[in-house]
Amino acid sequence: MTLELSNSTESPKLAVIVPVYKVEKYLPKCLDSIINQTYKNLQIICVDDGSPDKCGDILEEYSKKDSRIIVIHKENGGLSSARNAALDLLNQQWASDRGNCPEFVTFVDSDDYIDLVAYEKCLKQITNDIDVLGFGSELVSNDENPISTNRAEESNKLDLSGKQALTDEVIAATSMSVCNKIIRTQIIFDNNIRFPVGLSFEDAYFKTVYLCHCKTILFDSNLYYKYLISRADSITGSMYSKNSTLSIESIEIVKLVLYYLKNKNLFNKKQEVFWLFFYHMIIKVALNIKLSKDDEKTIYSEAARIIKEEKHCPQNLLQKRYDELILDCDIQDSDNYSKYRLFRKKHRLDYDKYYILGIPVAKLQYSVNSKILDLIHSQIKCHVA
Repeated sequence: MTLELSNSTESPKLAVIVPVYKVEKYLPKCLDSIINQTYKNLQIICVDDGSPDKCGDILEEYSKKDSRIIVIHKENGGLSSARNAALDLLNQQWASDRGNCPEFVTFVDSDDYIDLVAYEKCLKQITNDIDVLGFGSELVSNDENPISTNRAEESNKLDLSGKQALTDEVIAATSMSVCNKIIRTQIIFDNNIRFPVGLSFEDAYFKTVYLCHCKTILFDSNLYYKYLISRADSITGSMYSKNSTLSIESIEIVKLVLYYLKNKNLFNKKQEVFWLFFYHMIIKVALNIKLSKDDEKTIYSEAARIIKEEKHCPQNLLQKRYDELILDCDIQDSDNYSKYRLFRKKHRLDYDKYYILGIPVAKLQYSVNSKILDLIHSQIKCHVA
């Protein structure tokens, strides 16, 4: 794919997509942080996803004050549906008036906000060979006090800083969120990339398939994006709830990524990306969600089926220090760790008899904090046999 690069000396236009649902208390702060950006060449697409509160009215009021704001009202369909509605609007612009269509796209969730200099600082760094820019984020409370941070170059302990070639490992290590990234419109539409409707982990899907079409990423460590986590029903606050539905959706997302890569004839080239993504999703579920026996059976049976059907996982894949590539989260949760210890004691695993994709478990080197992988692999292996 050859990117169509703008010859204009003007600053490139950035589309900011804001899905909106039941956030009337937080929406003004979010919108203010966007319209008051020091970077002015913005197209702000706000999607009222059938919000039952006053969000629709607030959006209309803001659009009257700022001509850069476009408001879409639609029936409730969820986060992915709202984002896709905005992307579909951009796609129409791309097809009919490409010269005026935004060259770049970013996303902001409507209960979050962003530093006022973020887009100016980021877009100044993007050259023609940069396909995506990732910047830092932090979790904040209502009083704006930071709770935790995620600097782009600290992701999964790889040395991710500055300009990087998008190797398979870098793709896997890049954070899942789409809100802390600026991406190219052309790559989205040339490859028909959209968010999966009706499923969680939509960012994980979008980020993975998008980056598979890219060559270069630029990391900016500044903490520009602010995730508000005080809302009980916020996306960030509820993602890792003990909701067994998420366990089923995680494997569905894995299957969608696999289908996409095969449909685009990318699987042979990007199979290591897929397997890293595969284990990332399985591990996230195991660490963060309390599974029922039925859900556990479904998850590991489906995981085993994928492993059996896709036999050609690279031999060295599991020897690439998953604790650094994937396990960037705390597993000292007492329930999970106790479960692991009991499983080991009950089954008295003979590692010489257990293989993960053809590699003896005994040969895999894990840090203390990643031994939960033994449990996960062993459960999958039980279904592979």
